[in-house]
Parts: sequence; structure tokens; C-alpha cells
Amino acid sequence: MLLPLALVLSATPVVELDAGPLKATVSASEAAQVFHIVDQLSGWSPFSHAQYRAELFAADAGGLSPDEEGLLAAHAALRRRVGYGALEALFYTPSTLDSALAAAAKDGRLTPDEVQAEAAVLRHFRPRLKPFLASGRPWVDAFSRGLVAASPELKAFATRAARFLEVKGAAFPIFLVPSPGRVVGGGGFNGGVLTVEVVDGQAPLDVVLHEAWHALADGRHELLAAAAGGAEGLDYETLSEGLAYAISPGIWRFHGAKGDRLAGTVRGHLEAQQHFLDVPLVRFNRLGLALRPSLQRALDADGHLSAYLPTAVVVYEGLYEVAQAQERTPRGYFCFGKAKPLGAVIAERENDVWVRELDAKGLASVAKKIRRQDVVVLLLTPASLGSIPKELEALAGPEWPKTAVRVAHEPRGEAALQGSRGRVLVFWAAEEEGAIALAGKSAALFD
Repeated sequence: MLLPLALVLSATPVVELDAGPLKATVSASEAAQVFHIVDQLSGWSPFSHAQYRAELFAADAGGLSPDEEGLLAAHAALRRRVGYGALEALFYTPSTLDSALAAAAKDGRLTPDEVQAEAAVLRHFRPRLKPFLASGRPWVDAFSRGLVAASPELKAFATRAARFLEVKGAAFPIFLVPSPGRVVGGGGFNGGVLTVEVVDGQAPLDVVLHEAWHALADGRHELLAAAAGGAEGLDYETLSEGLAYAISPGIWRFHGAKGDRLAGTVRGHLEAQQHFLDVPLVRFNRLGLALRPSLQRALDADGHLSAYLPTAVVVYEGLYEVAQAQERTPRGYFCFGKAKPLGAVIAERENDVWVRELDAKGLASVAKKIRRQDVVVLLLTPASLGSIPKELEALAGPEWPKTAVRVAHEPRGEAALQGSRGRVLVFWAAEEEGAIALAGKSAALFD
């Protein structure tokens, strides 16, 4: 029999949750908690949660030894290599850590060496985390009771959200992890797993709503990605998170929630002069706040995501234009090649500068930032012609083939091209140092 939101974890290690379109199993296992905290400590992602390191391993509390930092670096390297999905499936399980590691050794997602290395990290930190996990068990239990009391609201949310998203529902495991300090706990929905960080004396129910929205919207990934691809500077993650923040803590707040946390967060970012263009969390929250009025109207009118997305994209484009005016100089420079010295010269003239390697990865990291008023700078040698990606050649425009011939046959030179998205300056010489020196002599071009 399903027990709707009966999360009495002290009596039942895994409990089934039935909230209409949302179906989940809920647990607070050793394997999940140790893995989750180590994962955050490693800082492998820019979205890693800092409170575990700041609160549990502060310098005045003994900090982390060089050997421990090495273990965390090994975990971070593995995490970056395998990405989302594999490790969630192995360690977010309702079992002990030893059982999870034994299963990982047989699973085949990781090599034997990777399993052994990950076991060394997790088993080392387990005794250091054990007292904190024990102290946090009452917080998890209190959160469970609060969620039980809020079950009608969760079901109402899930029903309305699923209708708007045009999905039947979602099924996933939920893992509860205690979180230190006083800052509201975070969460995540990654690799098909929902995690909730629970702080002493707080009930992060908004986090459940936010992440449950992600779980329900996971089936609309292609639709969201297609919509994001149609706007300059917009990506899937920003659009997805903007909608989720508009939903919670923006529109849906559990009964008894105090204040407007979304507006308060945006106010804090503005007061701190944090940039929409450069800081993802600033972008997500600000877009969420801007989307809230129109999204509320769409929900009230029983609208659907497919019809609403053009409005969401237009709202983003307006924020993007304002941010461009506020946060960037009138002209920016995107330098490809061994361009750090040149970048410093350009920056001294109070220009925005991005310096990247002459490859597809370097271009991809900044491609959506390039405006028509900006300038692309290429520092080349004849040997580097073969490493220029096709995407960068296309950016250089129709004059590129003739310029490439000049680079291959003339000992040194420069060219100003009208590229596909604006001006492109090309400097070349037989050696990289020569191209840098040539560009430096043309510094007036960067005023």
C-alpha cells in the first residue's frame, strides 16, 4: 500500500511518496549522504554548494589536510569525466556506503581503478562526517513531518504543473541530506535523482517544489532547448532555471512561507552589483522574477508551456539588452590564439576582453557573447592554420579564404575583415611572438 508522503524515516528506510503526478521513493541513506557531501566539498562544478566546506571544514575547525584535498581533487576529476548520471545511479541509493561500493564494483559504469579510487575518498570522509550526519538526523525527521503536513499542497502543485507542462507525471528517488549553518538548504535534480539539503530549524519546502518542477519538466528538454536556441545569449540551462525560479520560490510558496524570497534574492544581487551576463545564479533568479507575472497569467488561464515559451524568450531578450547596456563596454574584444599579452593591452584601454585558445572549445565558450559591435582578433602563424575550427573560419566571413592564403605565404602581416557577426582583425607572423608584437604595434585599433 502506498503511504502518501509518510516519511517516517526512523521507522522505514525507504518510503513511497504518492502526490498525484509525482511518484517517488524517499530515503536518507548513508551512501547518499556521504557521497552528496563529498561531491559538494570537491567543488567539481561551479554550482557546488559551499556551506559544507565553509561550516564543517573551516580553518578554525581543523580544515582539510593536503592529503584530503588530494582525495577531493581525485573525486572532482572523476566527476568531470563521467558527468551527470553514472555516479548518481551508483551512490544515491537507499543503502550503506559499503553496499553501494560493492554494487559499483559489479555494475560496470566505472572501471575497477575508478571504483577503488572513489572508495578511498568516500571511506576516508565517512568517519569525519558521521557526527554531523548523526546530529542532522532530527532535522531530516522534522522536515519529513512538515512535508507530510503539506502533502495536499504538493499534490495540487504537481497536478497543475503537469497540466501546464503537458506531461503525465514523473517518478524519481528523493534523498534527504542535512546541511550545516543557517543558510536555506539547496537541492538538485540531476541524473534522475532529486536531493534536498535540510537545515536545522528550517523546512526547505520551496526547494522540493523547485526541484519537482525540474523533474516534471525533464520530459520537455527538447522543446526548451529549441526555444533557447532562438535567442542571442540564451541557453537551455538559463531558460530552464528561469522558469523553475519563477515557479518556486516565485509563484508557488507553501502555506505559512514568509516574505518574497525570489524578490529578496534579486534585490541582494542588485545591491551587490552582481552581473546578469557573467553569474549564472544572478541570471537564473533575475529571469525568474521577470517571468513571474506572465507565467502566473499563463497558469491562471490554463495555458501550456509550448504556447508560453515565445513570451519567456522575449522576456529574456529584454533583460539581456538591459544587461548588455549596464554590464559591458560599448565594444568588446574576443582574442583567439596565444593572446594573453595582447589581452592585457586591450584591457588597459578599459575594454571588455576574452582570451581563448584557437580551437572549437575556446570559441564555444564565448560564441554567444559576441555582439555585432564587438571585434574578433586572431593571432596566427602558418602552422596554426590547420587548427582553426570551421566555426571560427565562418565567423571570419567570406574574405577568410584569401586571408588564409596570405597567412600561409607572407612572412608577416595583418588584415581587417568584415566577419559574419562583425569586425575581425587578423595578425600573423612566422612565430607566435611576432604576431603578438605586430598586434601590439597596432594598439590604436583597440581604442
